[in-house]
Amino acid sequence: MRILQGDTVAGQRELEQALEAIGGHPGVNAPGRQYGELLARQPERRAQGIRILRWHAVHHAVNTGRSFLELGRALEAEGDRMGARDAYQHVLRLLHHADPYRRADWEEARAALMRIALETPR
Repeated sequence: MRILQGDTVAGQRELEQALEAIGGHPGVNAPGRQYGELLARQPERRAQGIRILRWHAVHHAVNTGRSFLELGRALEAEGDRMGARDAYQHVLRLLHHADPYRRADWEEARAALMRIALETPR
């Protein structure tokens, strides 16, 4: 409610508390993963977003490919090429035989791996 009133700091705090209340960790469900994605896009809160995404990718079976894709994006933005590479490789493995609607995620991870390989000094 506070977010709607313009108080985004208190609103984010309330959202975190509510997510923790429904599952013990803000990364246990899709809204938790989406919250991790939101935080990972904010440079000053990226580390918290990465923790949520990493937890979600490892401990939650639903949308795991998507979780690893978001984790790869966040780690790449943070400059962690090796961590991003590992996350993107998980996406390729998990979505290799996925339904066509998930193909875009697979293609994005594949392109990111190629980009990282070109940027990484040998």
